[in-house]
Amino acid sequence: MLEARGISVAFGRRRAVVAADLDVGAGELVALCGPNGSGKSTLIGALAGDIAPGAGEAVIGGEDVRALSAAHLALRRAALEQNPSLAAPFSVFALAGLAIPLAIPPAEAVEIVRRALDSVGLADRASDGVAALSGGQQRRAHLARALAQLDAGRRAGFGRALLLDEPTAGLDFSHQIGAMRAARVAADEGAAVLVALHDLSLAAAFADRIVLMQAGRVVADEAPRGALAPDRLSDVYETPMRLFDSPDGALCVAPVYPGTPPLRGNATEGVY
Repeated sequence: MLEARGISVAFGRRRAVVAADLDVGAGELVALCGPNGSGKSTLIGALAGDIAPGAGEAVIGGEDVRALSAAHLALRRAALEQNPSLAAPFSVFALAGLAIPLAIPPAEAVEIVRRALDSVGLADRASDGVAALSGGQQRRAHLARALAQLDAGRRAGFGRALLLDEPTAGLDFSHQIGAMRAARVAADEGAAVLVALHDLSLAAAFADRIVLMQAGRVVADEAPRGALAPDRLSDVYETPMRLFDSPDGALCVAPVYPGTPPLRGNATEGVY
């Protein structure tokens, strides 16, 4: 459904992504993780059709994104950029509906926007100006825009993929969970969902698979417990990492801080 086939991207002499292969199936949520500068945003940009790869191809629903017009691409995938911006003083409602095609009947478009705003907890702020929102609320409004675009594309017979670049950045714990639940719902409704995340515990809680990147390369692509091996994480993040199970069985990941006492119970620590 969503594929990177040998994608490489360079900016001048810096190789941001190197021969990356990745696939996300319909109904699957994959978390893309790795340290700053590892290539996550660049790979998402290439898959979304916003960055032209120097080699390889990005494919959505069997179609090379480079062969699609902007209008056709917008129907097939929805994307949330790492640093979205506003070009005009939109209301929250207007921003959420910005990418809905005019072919969608007005009453249906209103329903799509209301559903998207409700999913991110902003239904009561629909008439407010986006500029009046806090930074975290603005982030959620842009997420609603991507969710509405995906929903509209799906109703038009497309809506294949959702690409989210750090949708939880700047959000409190409750809204981080809400954002990931919305992404999970999109996957459960049939979309291929790729989400760049820094919070590895959050990735483990919601993702079917975790793809780890390091220096532009994909170094792991497995179910969460396999991908998040402590030794591997300690190497990728260049700091000692530990894994442990919470009392309810959730997989948790944390760095080992200087002076941290050993964990007790069911815990696995990296070799360092």
